[in-house]
Amino acid sequence: VIGAGPMGLLYSHALATRGVVGSLVEPSRARRELAEATMPARWRIVENLDRVVEQTPHGHVAELGIDLIVDTSGRAVEHALQHLARGGQVLAVGLGGGAITVDPGVFADESKRIVGSIDSLDGSFAAALDLIESGRLPANAIVSHTFALSEYRQAFGELGIDLRRRRRMAPGAALKVVLKP
Repeated sequence: VIGAGPMGLLYSHALATRGVVGSLVEPSRARRELAEATMPARWRIVENLDRVVEQTPHGHVAELGIDLIVDTSGRAVEHALQHLARGGQVLAVGLGGGAITVDPGVFADESKRIVGSIDSLDGSFAAALDLIESGRLPANAIVSHTFALSEYRQAFGELGIDLRRRRRMAPGAALKVVLKP
């Protein structure tokens, strides 16, 4: 799973409920430290996708590639395809990553797939809600900050968004911020 934000953590837990043991990829040291406390058991966190390949026992991934990559960052689909195994799948979850360049041969010759995720027609929203309501997904554990609605500027600031200047900054030590009315 690429991206140790709220969606990345939730996807890692959802996969863990299916018995998947994997890696969470996050380049930001601060974000890695926040995520370590809420990761699924037996999962590990690494700074980049190349480290997933290097640290896999027996080097099997280095030879064969990774079967499933979930990109919650919106910026790693093109790079993920390079590490994907023949017949593997990239689930593109993150938004706003911009255009990518892909050789059609990866689909025709290597049977690789890119699948989008913003679709409720397949019942995935209901399944996700069931995982959260049943407690199998620790949704509350990823909430790092709670603010009153009147403190919305401070809340956005923790996420690295300066509303007054209308620009992005370095994020604070927030994982998931919740505003309460």
